[in-house]
Amino acid sequence: MRDRAAVKLWSGHRWLPKFFTQISDSFGAICLKILNEWIESDHEDKIEAAASLVSDAYANFVFREQNL
Repeated sequence: MRDRAAVKLWSGHRWLPKFFTQISDSFGAICLKILNEWIESDHEDKIEAAASLVSDAYANFVFREQNL
């Protein structure tokens, strides 16, 4: 799913974050570890894709997960 988020097609960008929220175990540790690989990659496309996957996260997600 993470790799699919990097493909810039309009059809997936609405539903991927919703689906990711459902399968990510409430943004559990394994999910965040996988996303963090891209966040720390210094590749703009990968960082944007990871951010798009958590776009449906709960309101304080960024503050709760600041120590990734």
